[in-house]
Amino acid sequence: TADHTEDQLLNFYKRLLEDKSIVPVNYWKKAVAYAAVLVIGLFSGYLIFHSEQTKTENTVVYSVPLGSKSKLLLPDSTEVNLNSGSTLSYSAGFSSINRNITLSGEGFFHVKSDIHHPFNIHTADFDATVTGTQFNISAYEDDHFASTTLLEGKVSLDFAKLGKSAVLKPGQKILLDRATQKISEQEADTDTETAWKEGQFIFRNIPFPE
Repeated sequence: TADHTEDQLLNFYKRLLEDKSIVPVNYWKKAVAYAAVLVIGLFSGYLIFHSEQTKTENTVVYSVPLGSKSKLLLPDSTEVNLNSGSTLSYSAGFSSINRNITLSGEGFFHVKSDIHHPFNIHTADFDATVTGTQFNISAYEDDHFASTTLLEGKVSLDFAKLGKSAVLKPGQKILLDRATQKISEQEADTDTETAWKEGQFIFRNIPFPE
């Protein structure tokens, strides 16, 4: 329960004091960092899995409130995890042979394989086309960057406004700097990129103040 968080932190510091009566400053810095990660991990475990669905005659929309997450199963059996503050929509004509959606925010997709009927994701910055794969797209409208990270399969990206395209291989990430309109390709830490769907935050080689 949430009440357990304070008790765990108190026990954590008590154990540190029992180990050494005088603790070096550097040791305390590490202790504070570990405690902060503990708090973040405990807090993230309480995130609510929830989304709001609205339907009109022509469109189905899933909206995830801030502080929540949601897991969806689309009509073609594609699985989607939506992160906080994300919106996914598709036309009422969506089916196993007409697979087109629009995404604002972040989503992890496990697309049902079908080489004859590609799955298309439209964002404000690019379109992604796949036939069956696992990947993460982050395209929040107020972020400085938009990105796609591929875990399995193949993803084709079309940056129509820039007249550019790219094809991702597993373990790669495409990053768009919206300010400069520069596209960069890099190796991805897939565990870090997708940890959010499990309610976790992973930080590697990042100074604690950041």
